[in-house]
Amino acid sequence: MSSRPARSTWFLIIILIAAIGAAAWIYFGPGYKTSPLPVLEHSEKPNAKESANQNENSDANDNENSAEQRAALEELITNADVRRGHSLIHMCIECHTFDEDGPVRFGPNLFGIVGARHASKEGFAYSEALKSMQDKIWTQDNLNAFLTGTQTYAPGSRMTYPGVPKAEDRADIIAYLKTLKP
Repeated sequence: MSSRPARSTWFLIIILIAAIGAAAWIYFGPGYKTSPLPVLEHSEKPNAKESANQNENSDANDNENSAEQRAALEELITNADVRRGHSLIHMCIECHTFDEDGPVRFGPNLFGIVGARHASKEGFAYSEALKSMQDKIWTQDNLNAFLTGTQTYAPGSRMTYPGVPKAEDRADIIAYLKTLKP
């Protein structure tokens, strides 16, 4: 008896490899770059002055967090790991892009989202839930609330992602998003 696999086994292996390649092509699309994550070329730490300005610009009525929660979030973001935030967006890349002038997918491009108005990215058809919030700014507090639970923050939003449960992970993601600016 030969120790060499039968030809049908090799045929199945080749078919399996082709199927995996086809699935990757369907998942990432035909025009994806060598890495689906954008290259981190922005500043490593968010600017503390920008953080303070964004919190000052948020309307008092929009702030549902207590002062302690806001202070805790501010501390988490100040000490956040931008590179870790960059690696955590892997869960977002199926629906969002992060490059300047990146295409719209199932969700809007998130380049420059921090400080932008809700439902303001061109080329994306927002749900009525987010359109009704167009007067709000995406501050780090609002992003934290949205990332905690999209349906809690914006009931009726088409984004059904259940949320990022760990505050440290949300802080790292927000710190990364703050670096994405022109």
